[in-house]
Amino acid sequence: MEVYSTPFLLGLLAFLGMQLPVIMADCPLNLTGSNFTLVASICSTNDDRGKCCRYINAVIAVSVAHYANATGNLGVTANLSETCLHSISETLGLYGVPRNATAFCGFGTKIPVNYVCEGRTTVTQMLQSPKFSDVTVNCKLPLSEDTNCRKCVNASITYLRQLIGAEDNMTLSTCRDATFTAIASQVDGVSVVEIASCFFGVQGLSNFP
Repeated sequence: MEVYSTPFLLGLLAFLGMQLPVIMADCPLNLTGSNFTLVASICSTNDDRGKCCRYINAVIAVSVAHYANATGNLGVTANLSETCLHSISETLGLYGVPRNATAFCGFGTKIPVNYVCEGRTTVTQMLQSPKFSDVTVNCKLPLSEDTNCRKCVNASITYLRQLIGAEDNMTLSTCRDATFTAIASQVDGVSVVEIASCFFGVQGLSNFP
C-alpha cells in the first residue's frame, strides 16, 4: 500500500484550498478555514451518521453566522439558496465527503443555508423575540467548560420550546440553527467556532489555530 509523504499531503490540501474560492465564487457564504478533511473522515464511515450530520450542520452554520455578522440576515436570500447548496455540495465532494452522507443528513432540507424561524429572517428579530435574552445571558463566553456549555444549550432548548411549542422536527432544527446564528453573529470568528463546538457537540471545526 502506498504511503503518502507529508509534503504530498500538504500539497494536496493547498491545492484543495485553492479550489474552494473558485467553487464558492457565486455564493456569499465563506467556508474558508473549515476543516473539511475532518468532516470527510467522520462521514466516510457508517459508525455514527448522527455525528457526521452534526459536523456538516456545524460547518454550514458557522459560515451562515459569519454572513449574518456582515448582513444581519439569517442566511442567504432565496435566489442564492440553490447556488450555495450546489457550491457547498461540490466542495464537500471535493474533500471526500460521500454523497450518500449528505443525502442521509438532509443537506438542503434539514440542513439549509437560510434559517427562517417562525417568520423571523433577521438577527434582530431573533434577538428581540420573547425570552431570547435568557439565551444571550447563558451563552456568554467562554463556553469551553462543560458547565457553561450545558447552561447555554439548556437555555436554548427552553427558549425553543416556548417559541415553537410542538412543531415538527424540521422547524425545531431550523430554529435551533437560527438561535445559534443570532448568538454567534455577535462575536469574532474564533468565538463563533467555540459557540458552534458547544451548540453542535463537535470539535476541530476550523483549520485555523
